[in-house]
Amino acid sequence: MNLICIVEQIRKAIEENEALGYSKEENYTIEQWVRLWFKIYEKPTIKKTTANQMESFIEIYIVPMIGNVLLRKFTPIMAQTFINDLKNTPKKSQNGFLSSKTVKEIFGVLKLAMKQAVVDRQIMYNPCEGCKLPKIEKKERHVLPIEKMSEYLSLAKERGFLPLFYLELTTGLRRGEVLALEWKDLNVDTCELSITKGVSRTSDGLEVSTPKTRNSIRTITITPEAVELLVEEHNKHPNNELMFPSPKTGGLRDPDSISRVHKRIAKRIGEEGLSFHDLRHTYTTNSIMAGVDIKTLSKNLGHANPNITLDIYSHVTNGMKKEAANQMSQFMQS
Repeated sequence: MNLICIVEQIRKAIEENEALGYSKEENYTIEQWVRLWFKIYEKPTIKKTTANQMESFIEIYIVPMIGNVLLRKFTPIMAQTFINDLKNTPKKSQNGFLSSKTVKEIFGVLKLAMKQAVVDRQIMYNPCEGCKLPKIEKKERHVLPIEKMSEYLSLAKERGFLPLFYLELTTGLRRGEVLALEWKDLNVDTCELSITKGVSRTSDGLEVSTPKTRNSIRTITITPEAVELLVEEHNKHPNNELMFPSPKTGGLRDPDSISRVHKRIAKRIGEEGLSFHDLRHTYTTNSIMAGVDIKTLSKNLGHANPNITLDIYSHVTNGMKKEAANQMSQFMQS
């Protein structure tokens, strides 16, 4: 590239920045910088679903709350105040305030933008470093009681969802992973199922994409009963490559539609607080109680390592430890 081309590119970049309202001195406001950072550095390198979420954090929280502050005037105290204000911010579509997890995610976007500002020499240091974030509270894990499982599956069968919900209860797949399954992912002879992708909703509609981490790409062994049900399901639409196609369009099912069916079934059996994701917890809890080793279970779930599984389900393993101690006590007494 010759000098003339380089000069021309610089000139165009300056004109584009001025059109967006950025000054030649690069005296950005946080609104200007975060939007520029997201457009140039972040958006081109991440998945569309992640980009949509980050952009919503920027436009709904960062820009309205601190967008007019000059980038070079933003201090650690201002950053900490932003965190404190987020903790007291009502949710947009629900009752209550933003969760600690959401606060951490929003602040994480701002921190990344500030990190790049340091690299670009817009600021001398990252004012978000050293701030105190709220502790993430562990959510109570709901599981489908064993005594209600038969009734749950009977109601699923009435609605034509038995293969899907039976598979979920015996594998603990993520909702998007289930809906992205294709017939070619199943090896009927070996009872093996390949998990390589997931369905998610983006600004452009439903999209199939590869998982965020390589651990989510895995092959699991399913029960012969699950294989039999999947074969029956495929026979209903033999020319469709999807395992669970939409009955209306023949294409991808909307993940929210599956959750709505589940909610209606859960309500019928008196388990209103049970989410579809809780079926994943049900599978994991039952597997631990049945004695499945944590390493195997972690791989089936697509976790990065067994420690993540142990941390999430510590309440189950702690209960089993107490039960083991009680059994040992009874044994010694006898």
